Amino acid sequence: YMLGTCLLHTFVLEDEKEARREQLESMIQIEKLQEMELGQTRQMAYSDPLTGVKNKMAYIEDVDGFEQRIEDGALHDFGIVIFDLNDLKKTNDTKGHEAGDQYIKAGCSLICNKFKHSPVYRIGGDEFVVFLSGQDYKNRTSILSDFHKVIEQNIETGDVVIAFGFADYASLSDKGFMRLFEAADKRMYEC
Repeated sequence: YMLGTCLLHTFVLEDEKEARREQLESMIQIEKLQEMELGQTRQMAYSDPLTGVKNKMAYIEDVDGFEQRIEDGALHDFGIVIFDLNDLKKTNDTKGHEAGDQYIKAGCSLICNKFKHSPVYRIGGDEFVVFLSGQDYKNRTSILSDFHKVIEQNIETGDVVIAFGFADYASLSDKGFMRLFEAADKRMYEC
């Protein structure tokens, strides 16, 4: 009886182990699916639907991250560029909002093509911000010069014209992300 009970118990345990393993595999698959859906939802929540770049929510969250990295002393060499598309209202009023949307897309494309290694954010109707770090920060002088040349050409050809202002964190005497933003914003308005 004891041997029979042990054998029966062994078979029952093996069946229970197999059932538990299948249950765990199913739970793992569900978790992977949920992670994928969460990633897609996050992508949608942090992307601008018109241009596909990061939106204002992503910008606010990333600013918090930048401020924390500055506070921790982990971030020194970076800057921001603020952009404002000129004459969007005029385009909307004379050609319609569809043309205005195309104008915004063209401006965004121009920004993204020049600042290829930096995150681009649409923070308002016709306002964009780029955080320059890494390669784009190292090459900021030539990138900004090239961008300025394109804008000068666009003024003559009637294409998208974008005012922009750059501020370098290292050059600020009064540190802080808001001071950096204010400096770049001031230069953008001067532009």
